[in-house]
Amino acid sequence: MDEKLDLAKWLPSLPASHAVCACPVWVQTPHGRFGLRLIARRLSAADAEAARRRLTKTSSKKGRTPNALSLLLSAWVLLVTNLPAGLWPDEAVLGLYRLRWQVELVIKRAKSLLQLDHLRAQESEMVQVYLLGKIIGLLLLDGWTRQQVTQLAQWSQDPQLALSLWRWTALWADQLRAIVRGQFTLQRFLATLPQLKRYLHDRPRKRHQQLAHARRLLLALGLNPTDAAIPVTLADDLA
Repeated sequence: MDEKLDLAKWLPSLPASHAVCACPVWVQTPHGRFGLRLIARRLSAADAEAARRRLTKTSSKKGRTPNALSLLLSAWVLLVTNLPAGLWPDEAVLGLYRLRWQVELVIKRAKSLLQLDHLRAQESEMVQVYLLGKIIGLLLLDGWTRQQVTQLAQWSQDPQLALSLWRWTALWADQLRAIVRGQFTLQRFLATLPQLKRYLHDRPRKRHQQLAHARRLLLALGLNPTDAAIPVTLADDLA
């Protein structure tokens, strides 16, 4: 009969001479029973103490006291994986896990610089178009970065002024936007302004815009709302 794994007993029983240990486990889900591998890596004494201090500080801010199990787990890195042990040894899985933050940074840059999470659509087909278009943009940026790999490597070796991948990506993102938009001169902008009208309006809302009412009132009084001679305080009061 299978027994529930008791981490409070299992972790202290692991030999101190082994920094990494693993054991097979099972997990029961609504879709069936699956075999997994639990990997435990022991932190160094300094790292474990730092982790316990962070845990105690965080718990104190919330008015709580960490229990014995939480204090025990703070000295370990625990991973559960379904990767086959023959192809992915324990150390390889731990190494893969350490790369997770780099993946998070790529996603963060994609959201901030290319607005990956900003979708101007609700229909599934249009959402897919937006996402695929932005992913193509990400691939182009990655390709341009690879072309500059020599210079990029040289800059990355400076320990005092390390290359910021954020600013590097932002630079190429601006270049991509310029290529997509083409040469957008003032004359071209003015020529296309009538077609841009619908993009410059606010969305319809129940409460009418006060500034529009102020302009209509100024016109009714025989004043030009765009006349610089109108006192600013008057325009503000009317708005």
